[in-house]
Amino acid sequence: MIAELPNYIRVPDDSQEVLTGRKDTKFSQIVRNLKSHKAAKNNLIYQGYAEDVDGGFKITPKGHDFVKTYFSE
Repeated sequence: MIAELPNYIRVPDDSQEVLTGRKDTKFSQIVRNLKSHKAAKNNLIYQGYAEDVDGGFKITPKGHDFVKTYFSE
């Protein structure tokens, strides 16, 4: 998912830089945190925008509506 998502959305340049003291980018950390912090109130899974499924994530109808609205501007 981390490799494929940039084919569908624009990842800001500052999110593509490798983090200091780490081997991954800010973007990859954000995507991985979706799963590891799914019980956090600010998490997209917790808020109902996505579901945790085998092998990745699945966007929910609520998430789909958000994406359509957010990227329509």
